[in-house]
Amino acid sequence: MNYDAELVVSAETLEPPFVFRKTGLRGLPSFNVAVDNIPHGLKLEKSDEYVLGFMKGMNEFSDTKVNHKEVIHLADGTTANYYEIGAKYQNIELVIAGVIGYKNKKLIGVAAIGALETPIEYLKGMVRSLNLVQQ
Repeated sequence: MNYDAELVVSAETLEPPFVFRKTGLRGLPSFNVAVDNIPHGLKLEKSDEYVLGFMKGMNEFSDTKVNHKEVIHLADGTTANYYEIGAKYQNIELVIAGVIGYKNKKLIGVAAIGALETPIEYLKGMVRSLNLVQQ
Protein backbone atom coordinates (compact mmCIF):
# COMPACT_ATOMS: atom_id res chain seq x y z
CA MET A 1 0.00 0.00 0.00
CA ASN A 2 0.99 3.56 -0.56
CA TYR A 3 -0.05 6.33 1.75
CA ASP A 4 0.85 9.98 2.03
CA ALA A 5 4.31 10.32 3.61
CA GLU A 6 3.11 13.42 5.46
CA LEU A 7 0.96 11.18 7.65
CA VAL A 8 3.63 10.97 10.28
CA VAL A 9 1.92 10.32 13.57
CA SER A 10 1.50 6.71 14.63
CA ALA A 11 -1.52 6.03 16.76
CA GLU A 12 -1.46 4.93 20.33
CA THR A 13 -2.22 1.31 21.13
CA LEU A 14 -4.65 0.01 18.55
CA GLU A 15 -7.77 -1.96 19.38
CA PRO A 16 -8.67 -4.92 17.17
CA PRO A 17 -9.43 -5.19 14.34
CA PHE A 18 -7.00 -2.31 13.62
CA VAL A 19 -3.37 -3.25 12.95
CA PHE A 20 -1.99 0.02 11.53
CA ARG A 21 -2.86 3.72 11.70
CA LYS A 22 -1.08 6.88 10.62
CA THR A 23 -2.54 10.35 10.94
CA GLY A 24 -1.69 13.93 10.12
CA LEU A 25 -0.48 16.11 12.98
CA ARG A 26 -4.02 17.33 13.63
CA GLY A 27 -5.59 13.87 13.41
CA LEU A 28 -6.74 14.12 9.79
CA PRO A 29 -6.26 12.74 7.31
CA SER A 30 -6.00 9.29 8.78
CA PHE A 31 -4.93 6.05 7.11
CA ASN A 32 -6.11 2.83 8.78
CA VAL A 33 -5.67 -0.89 8.21
CA ALA A 34 -7.86 -3.56 9.79
CA VAL A 35 -7.73 -7.36 9.68
CA ASP A 36 -10.60 -9.47 10.96
CA ASN A 37 -12.29 -12.80 10.42
CA ILE A 38 -14.80 -12.65 7.58
CA PRO A 39 -18.25 -12.51 9.19
CA HIS A 40 -20.23 -15.65 8.29
CA GLY A 41 -22.02 -15.22 4.98
CA LEU A 42 -20.72 -11.72 4.25
CA LYS A 43 -20.24 -11.44 0.50
CA LEU A 44 -17.35 -9.25 -0.64
CA GLU A 45 -19.66 -6.92 -2.57
CA LYS A 46 -21.55 -6.19 0.66
CA SER A 47 -18.48 -5.80 2.89
CA ASP A 48 -19.10 -2.05 3.18
CA GLU A 49 -21.96 -3.12 5.50
CA TYR A 50 -19.28 -4.46 7.88
CA VAL A 51 -17.73 -0.99 7.95
CA LEU A 52 -21.07 0.75 8.52
CA GLY A 53 -21.93 -1.68 11.31
CA PHE A 54 -18.56 -1.11 12.95
CA MET A 55 -18.96 2.67 12.72
CA LYS A 56 -22.50 2.58 14.10
CA GLY A 57 -21.21 0.54 17.03
CA MET A 58 -18.95 3.44 17.95
CA ASN A 59 -21.04 6.16 19.57
CA GLU A 60 -18.92 8.99 18.15
CA PHE A 61 -20.08 8.37 14.55
CA SER A 62 -23.42 9.55 13.19
CA ASP A 63 -25.06 10.22 9.83
CA THR A 64 -23.12 7.37 8.19
CA LYS A 65 -24.03 6.77 4.57
CA VAL A 66 -22.44 4.88 1.68
CA ASN A 67 -22.23 7.39 -1.17
CA HIS A 68 -20.57 5.09 -3.70
CA LYS A 69 -19.36 1.52 -3.91
CA GLU A 70 -18.09 -0.77 -6.62
CA VAL A 71 -16.32 -4.08 -7.01
CA ILE A 72 -12.85 -3.36 -8.39
CA HIS A 73 -9.65 -5.18 -9.25
CA LEU A 74 -6.54 -4.07 -7.41
CA ALA A 75 -3.26 -3.67 -9.27
CA ASP A 76 -2.33 -7.22 -8.21
CA GLY A 77 -5.54 -8.57 -9.80
CA THR A 78 -7.34 -9.23 -6.52
CA THR A 79 -11.07 -8.53 -6.50
CA ALA A 80 -12.01 -6.00 -3.81
CA ASN A 81 -14.90 -3.81 -2.69
CA TYR A 82 -14.23 -0.06 -2.97
CA TYR A 83 -16.53 2.27 -1.03
CA GLU A 84 -16.96 5.94 -0.17
CA ILE A 85 -18.77 6.89 3.03
CA GLY A 86 -19.91 10.22 4.42
CA ALA A 87 -20.17 10.50 8.20
CA LYS A 88 -19.95 12.79 11.17
CA TYR A 89 -17.51 12.19 14.00
CA GLN A 90 -18.28 14.34 17.04
CA ASN A 91 -19.96 16.87 14.67
CA ILE A 92 -17.02 16.95 12.24
CA GLU A 93 -18.11 16.04 8.70
CA LEU A 94 -15.89 13.38 7.18
CA VAL A 95 -15.30 11.65 3.88
CA ILE A 96 -14.00 8.10 3.92
CA ALA A 97 -12.61 6.03 1.07
CA GLY A 98 -11.96 2.37 1.67
CA VAL A 99 -11.15 -0.97 0.11
CA ILE A 100 -11.89 -4.42 1.48
CA GLY A 101 -10.41 -7.63 0.14
CA TYR A 102 -10.56 -11.22 1.35
CA LYS A 103 -7.48 -13.40 1.73
CA ASN A 104 -6.89 -16.60 3.68
CA LYS A 105 -10.33 -16.37 5.33
CA LYS A 106 -9.55 -12.87 6.59
CA LEU A 107 -11.15 -9.54 5.80
CA ILE A 108 -8.43 -7.00 5.06
CA GLY A 109 -9.57 -3.41 4.92
CA VAL A 110 -7.90 -0.08 4.43
CA ALA A 111 -9.62 3.24 4.93
CA ALA A 112 -8.47 6.81 4.44
CA ILE A 113 -10.44 9.43 6.33
CA GLY A 114 -10.43 13.15 5.72
CA ALA A 115 -12.38 16.27 6.57
CA LEU A 116 -15.25 17.12 4.23
CA GLU A 117 -13.04 19.39 2.11
CA THR A 118 -10.46 16.63 1.51
CA PRO A 119 -10.53 15.61 -2.17
CA ILE A 120 -11.92 12.09 -2.46
CA GLU A 121 -9.39 11.35 -5.23
CA TYR A 122 -6.56 11.91 -2.71
CA LEU A 123 -8.07 9.37 -0.31
CA LYS A 124 -9.04 7.01 -3.12
CA GLY A 125 -5.47 6.87 -4.41
CA MET A 126 -4.18 5.69 -1.06
CA VAL A 127 -6.71 2.92 -0.47
CA ARG A 128 -6.71 1.55 -4.00
CA SER A 129 -2.97 0.90 -3.69
CA LEU A 130 -3.72 -2.14 -1.49
CA ASN A 131 -1.87 -5.24 -2.70
CA LEU A 132 -2.90 -8.64 -1.33
CA VAL A 133 -0.51 -10.78 -3.36
CA GLN A 134 2.75 -11.58 -1.58
CA GLN A 135 5.72 -10.29 -3.54
